[in-house]
Amino acid sequence: MKKALVCFLALILALPLFAAVKPQSAATGETVSKASSGEAIVKKAPAFKDLKPQNPVFPYVMRMVVSYEAISGYPDKTFRGGKTITRAEFAKVMTQALAYLEKKFGTSLAAAPATAEVSFKDLKRDHWAYAPIIALVTKYKLLSGYPDQTFRPAKTISRFELATILAKAVRLVNPEAGTAEAVSLKDVKPAHWALQDVSLLVRLGIMEKFKDKKSNNWSFKGGQAATRFDVALSGAKLIELSEAKLANAGPVSASRIEQAVAITAKPQASISGGLGNVNESASGTNNWRGFSATAAYGDTFKLWSLAGNYELAGKYGFNQIVYLVPGSGGAVNGGPVNENRYELELNTIYPVVDRWGVSGKLLLGAKYISLSNPTAPTNFTGFNAGLVTSAKAFGRNLLLRGFWSLPLVRAQVSPSALGQPAQLFDYEASLDYELLSYPVLLGLSGEMMTFTGTGTRYYNMAFVRYFLF
Repeated sequence: MKKALVCFLALILALPLFAAVKPQSAATGETVSKASSGEAIVKKAPAFKDLKPQNPVFPYVMRMVVSYEAISGYPDKTFRGGKTITRAEFAKVMTQALAYLEKKFGTSLAAAPATAEVSFKDLKRDHWAYAPIIALVTKYKLLSGYPDQTFRPAKTISRFELATILAKAVRLVNPEAGTAEAVSLKDVKPAHWALQDVSLLVRLGIMEKFKDKKSNNWSFKGGQAATRFDVALSGAKLIELSEAKLANAGPVSASRIEQAVAITAKPQASISGGLGNVNESASGTNNWRGFSATAAYGDTFKLWSLAGNYELAGKYGFNQIVYLVPGSGGAVNGGPVNENRYELELNTIYPVVDRWGVSGKLLLGAKYISLSNPTAPTNFTGFNAGLVTSAKAFGRNLLLRGFWSLPLVRAQVSPSALGQPAQLFDYEASLDYELLSYPVLLGLSGEMMTFTGTGTRYYNMAFVRYFLF
């Protein structure tokens, strides 16, 4: 078991920490990749009949088409930049832009907690934009439906609406972006619903304002329908700013708590370390001579109609414990012993509730524990069932997890007056924190181990968890 655990930990720590990125030529917009033979392959920029290099929007369109692969032209080799864009078309462009950033920087930009699956009366599953629309609504939360439970995918987007969506995307990448000082625009009054978003985008240079030559006044033209040029220009600038932010800050997530329980298609790996206390009234054990280390890896799964996340974790713990061992003539002997604890745990989570800012998941799984000590070694194999919840409280992101483990197999390895582990209850409470400029989870984890003989043992560990990716 020791050798298997060591191999597992080594495998987890050896996983890639970042995704490969395609280099690109800033001058031409060409994308360079490697073929299997090692030779460079240059993806040529398409030539659009209706878009010349002299057009100021040309370089931004090329980046969106070639480098970011977020938008494309038409089969007749036109781009049709003046054409308006629908909610469905924009959903596809936006999800592909976010996917580019997530892949390049190996991070998740999903807003969390993710909402449960939604349905719209006018959006069928076979709609060509169903997947990106649902992603923007439930995963990124950049779009929403209407009160009558419709999405209206064919409806065009106005520049005001475009500004609001892009401002939300800015805050996904940089939660500290907040708001900007209001800009003075003729068609954006102080009480306008989009003022803060328009001001943020104009000051960041993501969207343009326009000057009227006659009146010398500035306007946003927010009531006009957004065009493909608008989307290409603002989308390329958004990605450029996002790349600069992510390159300096490293992997960014709105919350490590939310990342820990998010149902996403992105693999996750983490390492944890902690120091703790063991208390056992029956044997008199009560000390802070314990420590633990954990390596975990998780991803999504789909099994028939069930879908969720799984996490495989290997754990090692060291504790000093007093074991009570039956002696001759009914005597009970005991003394401090060093115990090594080896654990392998596989858990899955399924969304069951998402209400009032609380995201609840059902946890099911199994665990194996080997308690190795010179006095009364034993092991436990059990089935796990419980709940995982992320929530906001007192301005902080909190994670609460608790589950029971009931025995499937319990070994009778060596006699002890305490008996053997009968059932376990594991719990964890953690919060987002930043340690030495790295986002981590800080928390308290514990376990209540009930024995078949007498007494209950309590493990408590203060831990730090770092996400590798």
